[in-house]
Amino acid sequence: MRGNCVAIDEAISGVCYYFMRLPHSSLRLFAMTIFDPHNNG
Repeated sequence: MRGNCVAIDEAISGVCYYFMRLPHSSLRLFAMTIFDPHNNG
């Protein structure tokens, strides 16, 4: 179980690191695309 938590923690860290390296403009565009309520139906 402990190994599973470590793997998840590493995955989250990797994703956060990836997003931190992105330009903020594309990050904002990406967030708008996902969280825009008009886009989902």
